[in-house]
Amino acid sequence: MDSQKEDKTMNAAFTAVRASSNENEEIMNVYQLLRRMQ
Repeated sequence: MDSQKEDKTMNAAFTAVRASSNENEEIMNVYQLLRRMQ
C-alpha cells in the first residue's frame, strides 16, 4: 500500500514539473516574439 502511495506522489510531482516546464517554454516563446516585434 505504501509503495503505491509513493508512486502516486512521484507521478504527481513529475506531472507538476512537466506542466511548469511547459509553461516556462510558452513564456519564453511569447517573450521572444515580443522582442522580435520591437
